[in-house]
Amino acid sequence: MARKPQVEKTEHKIFFDIDSTSIGGMAVRYDYSDASVVINKREIFSMRKNITNGNEYPFERFFDQTLATLKYVAEEIHLRALVPIDSIHINIGTPWESSQKRIITQSKKKPFTITQEITDELIERDSKYPLSKNVTYSKHDVEVINRSTIDIYINGYPTRKPIGKEAREIEIHSLASVMSSSTKKSISDVIAGIFHTEAHFHPNTFVNYQSVRLFTPDVNSAIVLDISGEVTSVLVIHDDHLIHNGSFPVGANHILRGLRDALHVPMAKAYSLVRMHTDGALDDQYQKDIQSSLNTVFRTWFKSLYNLLDTYAKKGLLPHTVVLKSHNDTIEWMRIQLLQQEQLNEHIHSNQSIEMIIMKDVYPDTNIFSDAELGIASDIITLLHD
Repeated sequence: MARKPQVEKTEHKIFFDIDSTSIGGMAVRYDYSDASVVINKREIFSMRKNITNGNEYPFERFFDQTLATLKYVAEEIHLRALVPIDSIHINIGTPWESSQKRIITQSKKKPFTITQEITDELIERDSKYPLSKNVTYSKHDVEVINRSTIDIYINGYPTRKPIGKEAREIEIHSLASVMSSSTKKSISDVIAGIFHTEAHFHPNTFVNYQSVRLFTPDVNSAIVLDISGEVTSVLVIHDDHLIHNGSFPVGANHILRGLRDALHVPMAKAYSLVRMHTDGALDDQYQKDIQSSLNTVFRTWFKSLYNLLDTYAKKGLLPHTVVLKSHNDTIEWMRIQLLQQEQLNEHIHSNQSIEMIIMKDVYPDTNIFSDAELGIASDIITLLHD
């Protein structure tokens, strides 16, 4: 019988998940073996608080609300954790972070052998690439919060083990993520004011990419939709390689506000109607009465998605698998609506029907973590940060 690994080290970590809808926070205990492998993990306390309850505010007030919500969640965790904290990590999503795929190349007329020194030099050159030369960021005060190598191509083909191979060209593909310097400082100041320590920032774009690779091992190609309140983020993965990433400023809250305005009901009632519609809890006549409004508000969101996917499809057809991430109130309704959209098939590379996967449904640790979004982020961050 194999001997159970002994606990050699215990750490307590705090994770925050910040998007445009809500802020989640969680304190976790990790037990490590002598090989620095996690052998136990346990949620100590977690919570999630809505930022605006779906209401629309000018950006300045929305940002103030975000900071106030973060402070409230952080203070609650500080009061409830009751253990020394070893590190604090923030999974930061759009609109607070922006990620770009970058490619840096070295080519020669004659074949050369790929060495560790060559790949290290290219990665170092990419890391030092000045943001002032980037058209998107040149006029903004931003800083890099994460830069990760996601692919290495030799002579135009991806490879996992480039060292020792001969090539005429090598490409390093990276995902670089930035934040506004002032936004990062404001969030950091809230955390430092409560915990008196520095927080580590992790871009949600990279967390989404890695979570698909880790939690859906049989899915090599997918469109990943992360629908928060005000923004939808989109990734396209093909054969485990990140091909496209982007976002558009329409999210679940736009749908709910549209339903609120069409039916002249409070925002809380709009949330309730979407849930009851999904559960089949409305009587038949009322279901018919609101169906037109539901279709109209969904089409507003879907049009933005379709236009973005249309630009991606011009560079190559898209996978038939869709991985969906969103909060519990609307995710099942969004899944049902998306499956009914025949226009998506125009961009799919096969005759297969669209397959829809809800990320939280395939996440294996829902018995450990009460908030799947926080659990997924904490697993990816711990795996990569340790």
